[in-house]
Amino acid sequence: MKKIISLLFVSTLLLTSCSSDDDDTPDPVAEVEATFTLDATGTVAEQTAEQAKKTINGSWRVGTSSSKSSSKGLNCTFIGIEFTEDRFAIAIEFPADQGEAIGYGTYNMVEDANGNVSSVQLIDGGDIIATLTNIVVTETANELNATFDVVFNIPADYEWPCGDSLSGNYAADKNEPVSGAEDAEADSTLSKLAQTWVLTGYSDSDGGTLEDSYNEPCLIQADEIAEEQIEYAQASGQFDGLDETEIENLMYEIEQEAIAYVTSSGCEAAARIEVSFSVYGSYIFTFLDQDGGVMFVFVDSWNFTDSGETAIQVNEYLVLNIAQLTDTTLSLTSTDEDGVSSDYSFSAVN
Repeated sequence: MKKIISLLFVSTLLLTSCSSDDDDTPDPVAEVEATFTLDATGTVAEQTAEQAKKTINGSWRVGTSSSKSSSKGLNCTFIGIEFTEDRFAIAIEFPADQGEAIGYGTYNMVEDANGNVSSVQLIDGGDIIATLTNIVVTETANELNATFDVVFNIPADYEWPCGDSLSGNYAADKNEPVSGAEDAEADSTLSKLAQTWVLTGYSDSDGGTLEDSYNEPCLIQADEIAEEQIEYAQASGQFDGLDETEIENLMYEIEQEAIAYVTSSGCEAAARIEVSFSVYGSYIFTFLDQDGGVMFVFVDSWNFTDSGETAIQVNEYLVLNIAQLTDTTLSLTSTDEDGVSSDYSFSAVN
């Protein structure tokens, strides 16, 4: 089965970051205890791994000059990249109607003989999919900007229409953090939330379990197949002359046939589910296989719904209530628009 750098519509990038206080007259004690480091600058090749992580951490929006053509004559666009303490997310727009993609995984800082970072490798499930070099972050008029070179090296078993066309030199602007990030204390909700979590428990009022959640990639495939079949049925006139109930029954049959087909074809369930909340107001929900490779990724924005930071809005319809949050555990509850209540339990990855 080919690995997929997941196709989806990307609203923003994610992954946790670190940042600092921007007071004109900073308090020396506050500087020492700062939770986030938002404004680090410098040449990464002259920095240690610890310094370099602070420099690259954040959500970076690549300039419009990033659109290039592959050897197949297809236009691909490098949209942006985000780094956290130990994760990356990278967004690529594929040509025509092929959608957009998120690459997600860990990254490795390659050090030279002097202990400085010579390159940053992006790793998906053990595969190095890209390498960044010559990373320089500067500040101009209170805006942070980065320049870097990137060489994409997508393995042959990935679905990837861009070839090596996106390798080259880029400039990027750093996105603004969420409100309150500059002043967040170490024990604040934001400071605890903004990290990578692994789903350890799930249940809902419909009887759903964690094991059911692992099967979500198969249901996604079935939905995609059913949608194509329903569109074909409509175009070929199979719905003509049917009343509303008959149409609903036919659509249900198509959906069940799609599920049966995906199940019989040996669809692989996920082995791990991760979610990362970014201090830059985005989150990424990821299904990983046994090898740690990305199966499907969902990316969207998030925000606190109240000043007390007791709940999170993660899309237009869903609010997650924070039942418990420590440095290492997270419990969320929700009730969706259909009245289904759900409970989620997470453990911090690091």
